[in-house]
Amino acid sequence: MEDVRGYVSVRKAVRQDQRIILLNRGSEDKGFTICKKCGAVVPGDDASDLRGRKRPGNVIKALCNHADTMNIILGYDFLTDMLVLTFRLPKDRIETKTEDSQYWIDRAGITLAEALRKASALQMDIEYDEIQSGYRIRDNEDDTCVDVYLYDSLSSGAGYSTQMGVMAEELLNRARKILEGCECDNACQKCLKHYRNQFVQSRLDRFAALELLEFGKMNQMPEIIQDNRGYELIAPMERLLRYEGIKLSVNGQSTVLEHQSHKKRTVIFPAMMKYNKDEWNSKSFVCITKEALKDAKPYALKKIMDDIMV
Repeated sequence: MEDVRGYVSVRKAVRQDQRIILLNRGSEDKGFTICKKCGAVVPGDDASDLRGRKRPGNVIKALCNHADTMNIILGYDFLTDMLVLTFRLPKDRIETKTEDSQYWIDRAGITLAEALRKASALQMDIEYDEIQSGYRIRDNEDDTCVDVYLYDSLSSGAGYSTQMGVMAEELLNRARKILEGCECDNACQKCLKHYRNQFVQSRLDRFAALELLEFGKMNQMPEIIQDNRGYELIAPMERLLRYEGIKLSVNGQSTVLEHQSHKKRTVIFPAMMKYNKDEWNSKSFVCITKEALKDAKPYALKKIMDDIMV
């Protein structure tokens, strides 16, 4: 792999004739049930759903009893060219194992993949469906690698991935402009959403992708918020907190939570950060991720209630 100019923690590789396997696991990953005798198939893993199903094509009028079935996953494979951009996240600084961090890394990976797909289409003046994208996570001894990949939709490749490998820095910079150049909360039709990515739209978060991109460029982490700016992040939960008897207020430069005799300052940290519990005394602080406050309010409420009573 080669370093990407201007990005200290990103490497690239152009791989030709890579085997791509596309799978359809069905709704809720339950696959499909197929009759081994006649070939009738239904979604899901319940063989009883085949009852009354006619043979495909209905060539023979008699109904099959579908006595011999199996559960399968549909898929196909093909060879094509691929560009892989690897973001190296050192384990001593980046957290990837907690529930909050796994939520962050999934949204960051899939969103950056979609941003790069759009950047590639714009850069080379091609249609979205001529390029596909995705990501995967690999664990090494010292770091976690996020591989964001782009590949040609056309079997045997159309040469786009090779061109993208040459302009990797330009693609990353263009993806940044796409992520930064909108005013939406997470993603919208103006920046990232389009017909071709409907199945991942609920996971798109341009801010998570920007955090991953920023770390890849400069090894920079989002800041920890331990002053009165935290009030704006917690304020949408104020009614829920009040219902549980917790008061939210600002005291000088601190955001404070109070419950009966317990009074603690808040520390809001990014889910990607390796959190050192010893650094923040639980008797004085309530510590919570900004991702939980933004997208998982019931979980955030429980975390606040647990911490404030310690």
